[in-house]
Amino acid sequence: MTKVRMGNTVSEWDKVMDAFRKGNQMRLKELAEKRGRYQAVFGATGERSTCEKILEIFKSGGFIIDVRNPIDYISGGKVHNSVNVPIDGLVQWCNAHPRINFNTPILVYSNEGNMAASAKIQLEQYNYTNVTNIGTHKWYNLCS
Repeated sequence: MTKVRMGNTVSEWDKVMDAFRKGNQMRLKELAEKRGRYQAVFGATGERSTCEKILEIFKSGGFIIDVRNPIDYISGGKVHNSVNVPIDGLVQWCNAHPRINFNTPILVYSNEGNMAASAKIQLEQYNYTNVTNIGTHKWYNLCS
């Protein structure tokens, strides 16, 4: 592979620099992929809480609701003491539950917090006033 630059063949230095540039491109691509993986955990939406606060809310009569589908709930991580109520039936479940009123503390979470953000909005539209999106279960994997 000999390249011609301005009438000359490619020098050893040019070959080294080409290899260096290709290596940099590969490293930049790997970093971008790594950032994407980290984004799922550290870039999740929601209000990050502590295990102690979550437990305190649960003990005071609050609910911790995972709004993912049942397959994700079973196969993925979950927050201790949480119940799985998919987002499609969340409002109906809350309306039908005898221990939930419009002021009951409700903590919602999902895989990356985006679905939980939608669930929070949905519940607030139905006059639930004490709803918090706590983001992703990945933030609380040490809670027990």
